[in-house]
Parts: sequence; structure tokens; C-alpha cells
Amino acid sequence: PNAGDGVAVLAALNVTAPGGNATWSNNFQYSTGSDNDTRQGEDLISVSPEAAAKYVHTGSAYYYFYNSWGSWIPRFADEKLLLGFNTLLANANGTLSYLSGQPYSGPSNLNTCWYGVGAYAKYRINDWFSLASRGEYMGANNSWIFGNQGTGATTKGIANHVTGDNLWEYTLTAEFHVVDDLKIRTEYRMDWGSNIYVTSTGGPQGLQSGGPAYYAGVEVVVGF
Repeated sequence: PNAGDGVAVLAALNVTAPGGNATWSNNFQYSTGSDNDTRQGEDLISVSPEAAAKYVHTGSAYYYFYNSWGSWIPRFADEKLLLGFNTLLANANGTLSYLSGQPYSGPSNLNTCWYGVGAYAKYRINDWFSLASRGEYMGANNSWIFGNQGTGATTKGIANHVTGDNLWEYTLTAEFHVVDDLKIRTEYRMDWGSNIYVTSTGGPQGLQSGGPAYYAGVEVVVGF
């Protein structure tokens, strides 16, 4: 990172059931300095392009990241049912200052935390058809990770301070096994959250919405 050398600690714990039908994975990372990325300026943490365009970092940072996921194929379902989950918790901290000419110039401490959870289920009804469902949630204490959701992208204690972002999604997928190595999937998805649709910079104000937004699609999967 641009503040000097850093040290990272990685740890992992993986557990598999004796029968092999369930797994649980845990991964942890701590770093004394986040990595520079390809966004504008010398970023110390991974922030949205909209926020990154308005500042440069001037100090060191640290972050930690914990991810856990697991899957289970219940014996009672004759190996037709697959259940899964994943969780995320991360935090980054550092010091930044805005570019000259920005309305919120001056140094500011940055402390952003983001988290999420997801649950998944897939059931194979017969040899040619299966149905899958997925629900996910992502949240953050400010806009540095998910972007400016209708209010100012800043962590300063001013009127337009972002108090948190909340993103939800639900997906339902039908999968058709046509022949070996050929599948057709149809998918329906719904997204909603805290002002997930906002006016572009310079556009009319007040046009914000938390959704929901809908998506439907078809994909062909070929294996070789």
C-alpha cells in the first residue's frame, strides 16, 4: 500500500462430515494495510468508483475479512436435495482526504463495515428437471462498498451522512437436462433495498427507489 509495507495473516478451517455429504468452510484474513487497486488515486480500500473519484488516501489502513460457507446433501432426500449457505463479515479502516475543490474537503477517518448472508436450495425432481432457489442479503454501515445510494458518499458527520445500505435479492431457477452436457436454465430474479435506483449526477433530484426490480432470462449450458 502507499503508506508503507504491510503484513497479512490468513487462516482457514474446513470441516467435512464423515459420510462426505456435508462441508463447512471458514476463511479469515487480516491485513495491516489494504492493497492499492485500479481505481482513481491510490486507494487503500476497495470502495465504489463514485466515492473514489472524490478523494485520495493519505494514511495507512487495515482490514479484516471473514467468510463462511457450507453445503449439505441430506440422506433422507435420496441425494436429490442440496442445501447451502454463505456468510460474510468485513471491516476496513484508514485515513483519507478529499481532492481540492470538493465540498467536503479535509481529512477524515474512514471506517466501513460490510456483511452478508445467503441461503440456497436445489431439488432434482427427476432425471431431466430440477428447481433451485436462492436468497441473499448484503448490508453496510455506509456507502464506501456498495456506492452512493441516494445520499452523499462520505463518512463525515454532516447532514448527508450515509447511515447504511441494505440490498436483498431472491432468485428462482428451473433447470432442464436435455441431454448429456446440455442444460437449459430459466431464471427469475427480484432485487430490492435502500435506494438501489438513484438519479445520475446532475440529473433531476428526488428520483430514488428501493425497488423491487425484476429480471427474467434463459441460458444454455454446454459442457465439454
